[in-house]
Amino acid sequence: MTRLPELERQLFEAARALERPRRRWRRIGLLGGGATLLVAATAAGAVRLLLPEGEPVPQAPAQQRSSLPDMDPGTRRLISLRVPDPEGGPPWGFAVTRSKDGQTFCVQAARVQNNELGVIGRDETFNNDGRFHRLGVDANQGGDCGGVTPDGELRLHHDEPPIPASGFTGSFLSRAGGCRENVPDSTISPETRRRLRDVPKCEAGSLRIVRYGLAGRDVATIEYGGQTLRPDPDESGAYLFVLRPTGEKPTLRITYKDGYVCRSGLAAHFPSTPQGRGSTSQDRTSASERKKRIAQIARLQEAIRRGCPLAP
Repeated sequence: MTRLPELERQLFEAARALERPRRRWRRIGLLGGGATLLVAATAAGAVRLLLPEGEPVPQAPAQQRSSLPDMDPGTRRLISLRVPDPEGGPPWGFAVTRSKDGQTFCVQAARVQNNELGVIGRDETFNNDGRFHRLGVDANQGGDCGGVTPDGELRLHHDEPPIPASGFTGSFLSRAGGCRENVPDSTISPETRRRLRDVPKCEAGSLRIVRYGLAGRDVATIEYGGQTLRPDPDESGAYLFVLRPTGEKPTLRITYKDGYVCRSGLAAHFPSTPQGRGSTSQDRTSASERKKRIAQIARLQEAIRRGCPLAP
C-alpha cells in the first residue's frame, strides 16, 4: 500500500493554503489642491522636493488591531530599497516590524519621505490635500504578516490587486477617506452598494501594481515586469516593484545563488485535485503517471521549502 496519495494530498493542501491571498486592498489620482512644496538639498548638492506634512494616518479600529500580533514599534525598520513612482513624487518603500515575542513580522508598503513611511493626500485620500501623511505601526493601513523561520529568515511575498498611487490601503470609510475598487455594481450586494454610494470609484490611470516581499538571504536576482533586481542579503532579499497595470499580469521570477528558480503561479500548473485521488485501486494509475506525480510532489515540496510565491 503506497502513501503517495496521502502525501500528495497534504502537499496540495499546503500549497493551496500558501496560495490564498492574505487581504484585499482597495483605493487610488494626482496631487490635489495647491499644496506648497518644500525644497531640500542633499549632500551631493541635488535638489529634491518635499511635500508639506499633514496629520498622520489614523489608527486602525480596535477590532482590527486585536486580530494582529502584538507588535514592538521599536523594531520597525525601513528597508533601504527605494522605487520611483511612474508619475514622480516621493518614492515607494516598505517597512518591517517584529512582534514582541520575535516570532512574527509584519510588512507595510507606501511612499517614503525623509526616511518616513507615509501616504500622499490624493486619490480622494485626505481630501486631496497634497500633503505627506505618516504611517504608524498601528495605522489604518493594509499589510502582510508572516512567521520567522527556525533559522531566523524572513520570507514573505505580497501580491494583491493594484492600489492607489497615494499609497493608502486602509479603509476608505475612515477619516482618511479614499476611493473604492472599481468593480461592476452587479458584483456587490444591494446593502453594500447603499453603504458605498457616496464613495468615489478609483480611477484606473492612478492605480499601481506594488509587488514586494522578502525572498531570503540566498537570492541572486529577482525579475518582474521587465525589470531585474539584485537584492541585498543583509535585508533578507527584499524586493519591490512599482508598475502601472497594463493588462496581463507579470510573472515574478526568483533565481537563487545555487541556480534554483522560483516562478509565481507554480500552483496553477498542478491539478486542483491530485490525480488518482479517490480511486479504489492504485493499479489504475500507470507507472509513468505515478512517476510524473512523484516529480510534481518533489517540485512542490522544494518550492514550499524555499518559500516560493505559489500564486499567479
